[in-house]
Amino acid sequence: MKLSSNFILILAFIVGASLLSIEIASSRMIAVFFGSSLYVWLTVLCITLLGLAIGYFIGSKLSNHTKKEKFLSYILLLTSVAISLWYLSNPIALFLLQMFSLTGCVIFHTAFLLLFPMMGLGATSTLLANLLQRKTPHKEVYGKILMTSTLGSIVGAIICVLLLFPTLGILLSTMVYAIIIFLCAIIIFKNKSSLIVAGIIILSIVSLLTKNELKKYIYYNEGALSSISVIDKDSTRYLLVNNIIQSEMNLKTKKSNVKYIHFIDSLLPYSVNKKDALIIGLGGGLLANTLLLKNYNIIGVELDSRILLVAKQFFYLSPQIQNICADGQYFLDTAKTRKYNLIVLDIFKSEEQASYLLTRETLEKTKTLLADKNSMLIINWHGYYSGESARGTHILLNTLQSCKFYTQTVSTDKNQNYSNLILFSNLSGTELPNSVTKIYTDIKNIHTNTDFLMDLYNAKANFEWRKNYLGFIQLLNI
Repeated sequence: MKLSSNFILILAFIVGASLLSIEIASSRMIAVFFGSSLYVWLTVLCITLLGLAIGYFIGSKLSNHTKKEKFLSYILLLTSVAISLWYLSNPIALFLLQMFSLTGCVIFHTAFLLLFPMMGLGATSTLLANLLQRKTPHKEVYGKILMTSTLGSIVGAIICVLLLFPTLGILLSTMVYAIIIFLCAIIIFKNKSSLIVAGIIILSIVSLLTKNELKKYIYYNEGALSSISVIDKDSTRYLLVNNIIQSEMNLKTKKSNVKYIHFIDSLLPYSVNKKDALIIGLGGGLLANTLLLKNYNIIGVELDSRILLVAKQFFYLSPQIQNICADGQYFLDTAKTRKYNLIVLDIFKSEEQASYLLTRETLEKTKTLLADKNSMLIINWHGYYSGESARGTHILLNTLQSCKFYTQTVSTDKNQNYSNLILFSNLSGTELPNSVTKIYTDIKNIHTNTDFLMDLYNAKANFEWRKNYLGFIQLLNI
């Protein structure tokens, strides 16, 4: 089929839309098993650029061939097949975990998701530019192709993040692009019937291989923020965000199995008079339910509306708890005159913490919401307090000290790899826990809006945290 100039530009737009959307989607797919740390993002960017570079090279070689349209249809077909194989992402990730270190797993899993689709899209872009140049030999076309493709990337990313991801989930959204690319191949290919049959066979095989994938979940949802699932294993219910356990409940008692909640429960006394508590990062609501029994009025803030739904439907969040779906930073910035006797920052998303809530400026704002000097700020943190993995912990302690907080730290386990560190802070230095973990540091830096250090200093801890959690999840076979 001879392609018109307008059709070539439409294809360039589709390629651009697919390229950025697939890159965004891949980061969410990878996060399900390997998180979204700096290491993961670096790998995604490098594999994307490597795939495009190889694709541009292949496209330039094929541009010298007389049957460019035929090669273009083949490349589009193979690209759609490579994207459709994302249905095998989970079993491949689990296989890689048994074979390689976490670093190797991230590299190979990212290559599986991105290398061949990016090669195909890169080669397609080069062929389209050459075809358009042949159509209009006296006009400059490369700028037009790049502009059209870039506009496609913008539109595609917006559609994915705002429409497709929230409604269809990550995986089905990528299948939409696979189908669109496949249809483009059919339009170009001369023998359309054979291509259609090949597509049906491929989709049927993929469907058969993955039809039981979601049966183990009692709730599963993919979205732009994260992958959320709820699983029952023996007598325990788990809430997982990107395959990291966020809440863990005993199905018989309806109470938390997690140590850090038990520690907070044991270290906070019952309040004779009603007190007010604010929890940023409500999660499954098990900590909120626990504090409710200590005579607190509780406001719980949670960024993800899906987690609020799960907390109510599967983790028995008490109707007495006022829950608000909002970003914690926005809630703190717009907080009015209400004061709290207790503020809890339980801000894990997967293995990472929302570090923008821990800058000196935000902690100063949080301080103004405490009712008095004895009112408590509690931060749930990963378990590292010594060694290189504890550098982020030291930065956090320095930042709290710069805000005039007195802080005591309590570790939930001797093994730092499988523990939480709970930071109890107030402005008086009294009424803090006596059973503390001593922490020594020579780091002097603090975390501010201008010196945003936490993500960098915490990268190794996040990496180790995820590695250990994935091993734990494999051991549980969930």
